[in-house]
Formats: sequence, C-alpha cells, structure tokens
Amino acid sequence: MSKLQLQKSSNHVRTPVIVRERTDFTATGAGPDERVRVVFVLNGWAYLDAEARSERLCCGSVVTIPADTAPWLRPHGLVRTAVFHLHRTYVADQLRWLSRHHPLVHHLHRSLQDPLTLGHIKIPSHTMQALTPLLLRATQLACTSESEFALLATVSKVFDAVGKASGSNTFTGNLGGRFPRRETAAAMQLLQSHPDHGWTVGDLARTVLVSTAQLNRAFRADLGVSPAAYLRQIRVDRMAELLSTTTIGVSEAASAAGWSNPTVASRAFKKRYGVSPRAFAAAYPGV
Repeated sequence: MSKLQLQKSSNHVRTPVIVRERTDFTATGAGPDERVRVVFVLNGWAYLDAEARSERLCCGSVVTIPADTAPWLRPHGLVRTAVFHLHRTYVADQLRWLSRHHPLVHHLHRSLQDPLTLGHIKIPSHTMQALTPLLLRATQLACTSESEFALLATVSKVFDAVGKASGSNTFTGNLGGRFPRRETAAAMQLLQSHPDHGWTVGDLARTVLVSTAQLNRAFRADLGVSPAAYLRQIRVDRMAELLSTTTIGVSEAASAAGWSNPTVASRAFKKRYGVSPRAFAAAYPGV
C-alpha cells in the first residue's frame, strides 16, 4: 500500500463523521459498516430491510442502523438519502452530554446497546425539505479534511432541527400510509432525473402510459399536488441545493435547475422557502 493510500485510510479511521448522499432507483444492498448509520430520506419511498425487519421509508424518515448491520434498500420508484456514518467511539462520547429525551439520541443509545434494533422517527416532509440544503452542505464539508469543525457544527444543527421537529415521538415499527401508484412513481422518477426538460403533463402521461386525466388524478391523490406543481417544487429545491453548495449566482442556479425565467424562479423560491434566493444563499457563505 502506498504512503498516500495509508494516509487516506488513516484519515478515514480517525474521522468521527462521514456523510454521503445518493439516489437509488433499484434495490441496493450495503455491507456491514463498523460505524453507526443515520439515514435521512430526502425524497421518495422505499423499504429498508435489516436484521429480519422491514421499515417503510418516506420523505421525513430518519433511521438509525447499528454498526455491523447489512441493510437492503428497496426503492419504490426512487429514493434519495443522506447518510451520517458515525464512529462508535465518537457516538458513545458525545451521547454522555446529550439528553435521552431527544428522539435521535434515544435511538443512537439503543443502537449501541442492542445491535439488532433499528430506530425510526418521522419529521414533517416540509422540515426535511428545509433541512436538505444543510444535509447536502454536510456531504460537501465531509469531503474536505480542513472542514472538520464546520462539519461537526453542521451535524449538530441537523440534530437540533430533528429534535425540534419530532418532539418526543418515536416510531419503531412501520409507518402508516401507502406508497404512490405505479404511474405516480414512474412520473416522479422522470421529473427528478430530468427537471430541466420542457415537460408538459401530456408528454409525461404518454411516457408513463396513462391518460393526462389519470396522471393528474394520481398525483393529486398520492402527493396532493398536480404534476406541474410537483415539477416546480423539484426545480426550486434544486436551486436551493445549488445555492447552498456552490458559488454560482441566482440566475445561473435557476437556469441549471430548469427554469427559463429567473424572475418566475425567484418568486417560486420565495413562496417555498420564505426568503429570496439571494438571502438564502447568503446564509451559506464560503461554499
């Protein structure tokens, strides 16, 4: 092994937190991890199978997976996640100073004490939407060894937000609610994968082999919004990700997210996030 490889291996071992983001469209297995994992579901639906248990995940799910567990993720359409890989020693040291009334801390305690226990809490989907830029910021910081203090501060902000959003409620079984219809899941996958395409509802309906009326009804029944409104949400959220993780300007972010008119994009952004894109970007200096 080269000196550089040894250095990278050493850095990986001593790093208390590793953060990764991914989007899965097909069933994916993960090998045992020596670290405790905390999975944040940013978008989509899936089943998580581990230790003879199955958890139904959706946007807002936060799942703790004990170390040395090999989970299997089965998306329904697609699922996008951010995952904290926490060193066991770091978790044990930090938990001593944190209240067990915090639901995420409660489940992390259990993950250290019982290697067969999955912890599952649920925060509102709008809270997860607001947390997504911060989680993606954490993935960016995790790639830079000089940003460890900023990364740990970001992780603390995420824990704080989860605690405030979930209160003291914890869930250890499957959550209620059904997965979306086949046509909804297929259309969502297309919109998520190609938000910059000039979609019309008719084009989308033909692609997933249903009528326009059927697709509109399915979206409203499954998501509570029309396909066009869902696409606007995707584009606005993509803008937020770009503004929180890159140094590009508002117009560039709008264009990259699929908007043809930056003024319309800014209005939609303010409606969803409560602040202008410029003010939002200012909250993430030095990216």
